[in-house]
Amino acid sequence: MSWLSPTRWLLIGGLILALTLGYFAWADHIGDKREAEVLAKIEKLRAAENAKNAQITADWQKGKDDALTEANKRAQASKAAADKLAAVNRGLRDELTDQRGKLSTASVDAVRQYAATANAVFGECSAAYERLAGEASGHASDSLMYRQAWPK
Repeated sequence: MSWLSPTRWLLIGGLILALTLGYFAWADHIGDKREAEVLAKIEKLRAAENAKNAQITADWQKGKDDALTEANKRAQASKAAADKLAAVNRGLRDELTDQRGKLSTASVDAVRQYAATANAVFGECSAAYERLAGEASGHASDSLMYRQAWPK
């Protein structure tokens, strides 16, 4: 009847309890180790994704900056052409104003020359319309800039 001894049952129960607790401690350790490995992989993937996103952002920024630079160059060229046109127009306007006052006392030849000059002015007005088309081209250039700067 020694197998019914409470001491023996307590020893067996203690051994079973110790083995059970040891198993759970080992399983917890393995789980923590696997969790750390998974977290490290996730962090590595996250860092790679952040680097990729930073590169995409830098590429988009460069595209926008390049488009702005080109647009500024086109705007400067358009402004220079417009300034030149404004100077020519002022000169013509002043000359026509002077000629108008002299026309009533001018000879027939002078009137003919005035008509020829008026014809030349008409030609320059036509050129002004062409320059207006150039300004429209500038607006088209702006549109192109926006399309080029837009992320692809």
